[in-house]
Amino acid sequence: LVEIGFGSVDTEKPVILCIGHNVAPGSEIIDYARKKGVYGDIEVCALCCTAHDITRYSNRAKIVGPMSREIKFVRSGIADVIVVDEQCIRTDILKEAMKVESPLISTSPKAMHGLPDRTEDDADEIVRDLLNGAAGALILDPEKAGEVAVRVAVGIFGKRRKARKIID
Repeated sequence: LVEIGFGSVDTEKPVILCIGHNVAPGSEIIDYARKKGVYGDIEVCALCCTAHDITRYSNRAKIVGPMSREIKFVRSGIADVIVVDEQCIRTDILKEAMKVESPLISTSPKAMHGLPDRTEDDADEIVRDLLNGAAGALILDPEKAGEVAVRVAVGIFGKRRKARKIID
């Protein structure tokens, strides 16, 4: 059994939201956080098929809710980092993420959202750029995407926490 719903997300921790059908980036987020000993200090939540698959991988992950609530959750600003693949994502996801200053990591060449391909770049450089205001990055390596997502969420949490708000 796993927690489900918008209210299940602990906003006192850095939040990573995964949206789509490909569980690989989400499982790599969990693996990296476990390896670094911070999994209990972050929240990993998801929408759509990834939500079901990621909660099979770890019962600490949360199902935010149905895909119909995607825009509501994104606009809430609760997600410190948003990780998407190619399905069940809004075409304006980058625009919406930018409004609430949540960096977007795309993990599919089929939904790049105009983001620069940073797959071959050093993770430290990607993290630095996202922490310094870059809107997002395309990272086709799930392991690297997982590392970057965790590091950015932890690094940006204090700054973004002040800006979070719930939108009805």
